[in-house]
Amino acid sequence: VCCSIVLSVIRLQPNVSYLLAVDSSSCTLENIVKAISSALGSGKVRKKPAEDLFLLEDMSMSAIRSMQINLQLEAIHIKNLPISWRCESGLVENMQLVLEEFLQNRGLLPLRLCVLGPPAVGTTTVSKWICEDYRLHHVTLKDVIAQPEEVLKNSDPAEELLIHLQNPEESTDVSDEQMEILRAKLKSISCRNQGFVLAGFPHTYEHAKKLFGEEADGSSSLSRMILPEFVLCLDASDSILTDRVMELPQHLVQQLGYQPEDFLRCLAAYRENNSVDKTVLTYYEERNVTALHLEVTSGEEQANRLVKEKILNMLGPPRLLSPPKVEDGRNEAEEKLRREAKEKAEETRSRAALWQEWTLRRGQMKRQEEQELEDLTGPMKSYLQEHVMPVLTRGLIHCCRRQPPDPVDFLSEFLFQNSPFNTS
Repeated sequence: VCCSIVLSVIRLQPNVSYLLAVDSSSCTLENIVKAISSALGSGKVRKKPAEDLFLLEDMSMSAIRSMQINLQLEAIHIKNLPISWRCESGLVENMQLVLEEFLQNRGLLPLRLCVLGPPAVGTTTVSKWICEDYRLHHVTLKDVIAQPEEVLKNSDPAEELLIHLQNPEESTDVSDEQMEILRAKLKSISCRNQGFVLAGFPHTYEHAKKLFGEEADGSSSLSRMILPEFVLCLDASDSILTDRVMELPQHLVQQLGYQPEDFLRCLAAYRENNSVDKTVLTYYEERNVTALHLEVTSGEEQANRLVKEKILNMLGPPRLLSPPKVEDGRNEAEEKLRREAKEKAEETRSRAALWQEWTLRRGQMKRQEEQELEDLTGPMKSYLQEHVMPVLTRGLIHCCRRQPPDPVDFLSEFLFQNSPFNTS
């Protein structure tokens, strides 16, 4: 629209000093923030005092004043220009369109994935690390129906569905109410905007048809929005799966519901559901959903790494503004700097302690050597001071007074004549 206005001004050259290029809306900042929150989150906002603006370091005074101006602008001249408006009603009314353009232009389209497999093959483990690496929502039928109020709080038929769930019919299959709750979860704003990993469901072709089929009003747009983009099918032999369960601790067996009879029943049901003509994978194939079949042969680290590499090749890089790898690399670099700083500080403390210890030992050794030298030279010094130094001192004084031509001969003659041991 802005380009169309500039082009029209260049061509028509209207006789005005300035033009206002604004839409016809009169939205406040609060309206815009609420619309963004409703499109991307829960719709809740928190109002803060206007004085908090002055605490923001990146906000200049002119920007703060402009945000506090209660001024409604109306464009007059551009209404006469030959332009076609895209969102003339304003940002709030067209928030969904703006959001779709934002996600499309930045490659932030939600990633939808379904992970299937027999019990104990590792669907939960694989699903969780995919969610962690790609920042997706982990969705399971068990978790969703365990907290239906949280899923249905913004849904119209919430009260009716909760009544049905509180009075379930005797059936081992997934009820229509449970299917509707799971469908509501996949249609939630968080799953639609960020994507999800649906783990361990649907079980059959009929389940997939009910879950991803058209809406009651016949529209299929929302159904396409929750249909997985990829399906990952893990599989392993019955012997490998049985060995895995037998190696689990008892508390995990009880927590996962893998008691021998329950596990064998679930495994048999899975094999039966995937031996018919139309399986859940058939449903995905009919809708051109990309599928990846992986055979789990062991739980060794090398095998798990190969499985992960194949999955990453299928899914591609994370669709994020700040990919986890960049953040992880930054975290690793920061952790490396902290570790190096800590090691340097420890080395400095160690050097200081060693220097102090070495200085202390050197002082002790020096004092010990001085004491030993004192003990060794003490008798000699006493002997010289008592018998030699008095006569030698007088001889040196006489030699200095007379200054003989041969001072050494004079000194020796003086010492011989004045020696206290000379009896002649």
